[in-house]
Amino acid sequence: MNPARVSLVQHFFANQIYYIQQRSLMILQLLKHKWKEDFRSPAFDQGLPVKILMGFLGFMALCYLIAFGLLIDVILLKDNDTINPVTFINGYLVLYWIVGIGVRMTMQNTPAIGIQPYLLLPIRKSKVFNFLLARSFFSANNWLHLAFAIPFALKVVQKVNDFPSAIAWLIVFFSMSMANNYIVFILKKETLGKIWINWALMLLAAGLFGLNYYDLFPVNEISSAFMETVAATPLTALSTVVWAVLWYVLAFRYLKSKAYLENLAVKTDGGKGDNLNERLSFLRGFGRVGDIIALDLKMIMRNKRPKQVTIMAFAFLFYGLLFYTNDIYGKGMYVFCAVFITGLGMSNFGQFVPAWDSGHFDMLLTSNLSFKDYVRSKHRYMITLCSVFFVLSLPYGYFGMDIIWTHLSMALFNIGVSSYILLLFSTRNNRRFDITKSGSFNFEGTGATQWLASVPFLLLPQVLYWPITLLADNNTALITIGIIGVLGLALQSPILDRIAKMYVKQKYRLAEGLRA
Repeated sequence: MNPARVSLVQHFFANQIYYIQQRSLMILQLLKHKWKEDFRSPAFDQGLPVKILMGFLGFMALCYLIAFGLLIDVILLKDNDTINPVTFINGYLVLYWIVGIGVRMTMQNTPAIGIQPYLLLPIRKSKVFNFLLARSFFSANNWLHLAFAIPFALKVVQKVNDFPSAIAWLIVFFSMSMANNYIVFILKKETLGKIWINWALMLLAAGLFGLNYYDLFPVNEISSAFMETVAATPLTALSTVVWAVLWYVLAFRYLKSKAYLENLAVKTDGGKGDNLNERLSFLRGFGRVGDIIALDLKMIMRNKRPKQVTIMAFAFLFYGLLFYTNDIYGKGMYVFCAVFITGLGMSNFGQFVPAWDSGHFDMLLTSNLSFKDYVRSKHRYMITLCSVFFVLSLPYGYFGMDIIWTHLSMALFNIGVSSYILLLFSTRNNRRFDITKSGSFNFEGTGATQWLASVPFLLLPQVLYWPITLLADNNTALITIGIIGVLGLALQSPILDRIAKMYVKQKYRLAEGLRA
């Protein structure tokens, strides 16, 4: 062979090996940066008991999903032995994917902000963008679904159809989830701060569910027909892979067109602050308490974490559909559901008082503001939230007036008892967190205080309900719990004064922790 040609071939392969080495080193370096970013994040800045508890809860959730995937056919056939479990699940996959987009819009983080430091380095942008998008492929949001999907496909789908159909079903399920991942990647950047997008998606899913339920638009039949086509011709599952790849390409092009520092900068309210002040001006009539409530409302509207926590609380208003539409659940579960629905907004806010004010707690200490007004304002806001959630839950009366009476009793108990418990625990909450960061899988500021506060909030009504039910009946139990709540509300002045005194005693410890 010609020596010149041999030298050329050797030079070509040497260049290729060098290119692969450099590319591998760059990817390893990016992975190293990601590893440090994750393990230096506030989510890992927790005590050992909190880490153990979160690990246990995550493990339990994984076990429940696996068990649900293995036993879903047994559960469905128990109520109706003529039902086809695969057809039933396939009929709701479209709704599942639409709801999935809405949930991801609230909970999924957009990591685009992480590329800012790399824009100034001699690295091709396309490599950084591909790494960023490929990294999101391994997000827990994409893989957690498989804890249910894999057992269901291998046990149920394979049993009803065959093994190739089961694999095709898994490909469709995972590909659509990945497509959702990149759809949300684009939507969240384009609709930053626009809450109505989340509500529009949820209303779309609820509307399709209603149309399907009343046989006005057969969503489940369309979804089932597509999945039956996949089962009959497994190669058609590749169309969903193409769909996912298409959204990957669109996300890449979108990121490439927006990856400039001025586009990645944090956006302000765009001059909307004055309009917001005007809309909240009516609160000035309530004095200092109204001023503090106005500050809380502005904080919620202008920052990611409180906004997401509030949205998720409203989303859980639909939680009752899991219980009130199924006769297997008794009155005791109705009580738990009522506590959860009417009190979740109040609990989500109360568990993190005074950490919501981490950024300016020192200013509150040095201002002409008494802790009585501070505690009273937080209490007023919490009971307002509880009242709003009760009113919004009134449509559950469609399933029976006993549900409305249960909600009323638990709402009164939350207002007259649970609100004080949350404020009492708040005097020990000195864990700071950044309210401008996303609240999705963000455990910054979460400690033993939050978990301990949730125990009496959820269990105390049950502890009161069951003994009274055994001695009397359901109505007597609900009336008694409601009366306890009314008595607590009547005694709010001395109770709040006592909590304010506890704040005075703890104020320096709280200030030290909240400024750390």
